[in-house]
Amino acid sequence: MTTTSSMCKELAAMSEKKSRKLSKNINFLDTSKPAEWAELNERLESQLTMASTTLDLSYDATCMILHDHSFQACDAEKALATDREATLRQSGFNSDSSSIQPHRGSSKDMICEICYETIEEKDGKDSNSLALACGHQFCKSCWDAYLHVHFEQWSARSLSTTCPRHDCKERITYSDIEALAPEMMSDWKEAFLKSFVVKDNNHGYCRGPNCSMVVAASPDKPDVSGEVICYKCQANFCFRCGGTPHDPVSCKDMIRWNTIVGTSGFWIRSNSKPCPGCRAPIEKNMGCNHMECTSCGFHFCWVCLAPVRSHLEPHFCERYDPSKTGENEDERRALFYMDQFMMQEEAETFAKDDLHTIRRDKAVLNEAMDEESFQIIEHTLEMLCKTRNFLKHTYVATFALGFDDPVSLHALETYQATLEQFTEFLHS
Repeated sequence: MTTTSSMCKELAAMSEKKSRKLSKNINFLDTSKPAEWAELNERLESQLTMASTTLDLSYDATCMILHDHSFQACDAEKALATDREATLRQSGFNSDSSSIQPHRGSSKDMICEICYETIEEKDGKDSNSLALACGHQFCKSCWDAYLHVHFEQWSARSLSTTCPRHDCKERITYSDIEALAPEMMSDWKEAFLKSFVVKDNNHGYCRGPNCSMVVAASPDKPDVSGEVICYKCQANFCFRCGGTPHDPVSCKDMIRWNTIVGTSGFWIRSNSKPCPGCRAPIEKNMGCNHMECTSCGFHFCWVCLAPVRSHLEPHFCERYDPSKTGENEDERRALFYMDQFMMQEEAETFAKDDLHTIRRDKAVLNEAMDEESFQIIEHTLEMLCKTRNFLKHTYVATFALGFDDPVSLHALETYQATLEQFTEFLHS
């Protein structure tokens, strides 16, 4: 018990140290609080101001160019340097000057291209027709209806709204909204700020259901990655890709893994296997990995299909066997490592269930043990959950490593077997 206790406390201390290090590099902003919403807006405005100077663009053009380049000023600068006119044109601008403004104009007997009503000639500020820099004029009532439809029904696409003329790509900007429909300026700002949080690499919404928190990397530590735990709803997720935590695997390798294992054909091949003895198809729906064929009585390991003699026989099958069936080499390897992945995921689920049970029944358990013993068990299960999660993702890392580096592959497989052995010991 003393060895297990000290090991659990050491693991807990390492986990807390990692959490403290990560918390120094990120900020949590609660968008339900006006002050923190304003702070988030200040971060956006600061980025826009710097980018406007760097890119030599007006505020409106900077907003749209950055929006179209996921708020990465470096990417926008490269695109503009390569072909400035084409980049501006793709973002809905015919010019990068401050002349990108809506202008009022009047024309005798002009017809609105939306309602086909005659626009009466009125000089001065009260002109009944309005146009963007492209010069296509429409009456005020049609402009108002057009913008309200885009912002109320197509809010996700409102920032990409263009001139109502079907063949015109002129972009409607913040200044245009200010002139065309001032009452919708706050809606545009809100949509733009939400887009910033979603697109920018250094910001992101908490993945917890209905959580109002935004995660923001500190300005001096913009390369934050790995697991993030929301202090409001306790949801944990990867800061970069938004998926479940997947240390030690990179987001790129995790996406590649999910692409392969997410197909229906892969599911069929991963849930049924031929008996090594008689080739009869077998589906495993419960129990451990020691299988006995009902057709020929052959005993084998479900994961690697190697023959086994008894449940007590020590058996490790972390090394890849290229003889597994699959459409191609990547899928054959993914099929093998998916078995390992799922085995650890099931064990992680069991550990989480046990942790939930002891916390729920703490009052009853405290009658049979002291507080220190309860904390030892609780820490043990917490570490098991984290270790199982880490261990299952090492199989994704092994899959991504491939055969290019056989020395590293052998070392990784050896460490996996050792870690699994110690984890099983801890769980028992």
